Amino acid sequence: MSSFPIGNQRLEWFEFFEGVDSSIDWKDYPQMRNEFDQVRRDIVKSSLEIIAQTVFNKTYFSLEETGLGYPTVPLSAVRDAAEQDAVAAYMRVLVDSYRVNESPFDDTPKDWAGVNDIGPNDRTFRFAVGANGDSQQATIELGRILDVLNSQQHSGGIIHTGKINIKVPSPNDPYWRCDR
Repeated sequence: MSSFPIGNQRLEWFEFFEGVDSSIDWKDYPQMRNEFDQVRRDIVKSSLEIIAQTVFNKTYFSLEETGLGYPTVPLSAVRDAAEQDAVAAYMRVLVDSYRVNESPFDDTPKDWAGVNDIGPNDRTFRFAVGANGDSQQATIELGRILDVLNSQQHSGGIIHTGKINIKVPSPNDPYWRCDR
């Protein structure tokens, strides 16, 4: 994100915002509404891609790797904290399988209409089998996980960055440390 063409000039991304009272809002130029609307969409798309990279990156620069928090669904969407953590694990597997809407790789994953769209060789299915013991239990669990994700607007087994919640660990939460 840097500058965008408007008419015969280029404006920096921050020039599309203005302070209104004590908040920040999009600037409006009615005579250039279509151009400004397109720039707004571009800024939002780029911002969500950057957020997705920060939250889901596999390097020590990611939010999760720093120990500051990890993506999940709200506690109110599940039975308890253990189920929230299970959904978070599946979200990580989905993102690692490039099933994130705001992918920097311009990939648009195919929606899953239901658990039957998840093939036995899919990484998510293999993870579910490993976590649940067999393919029958994995199918049941995946159906439940997809229902939870759908209820939080992560439709079709695709994670939408703008809909994630970040769980901040408490000081007493266990963690694993690599000594290498």
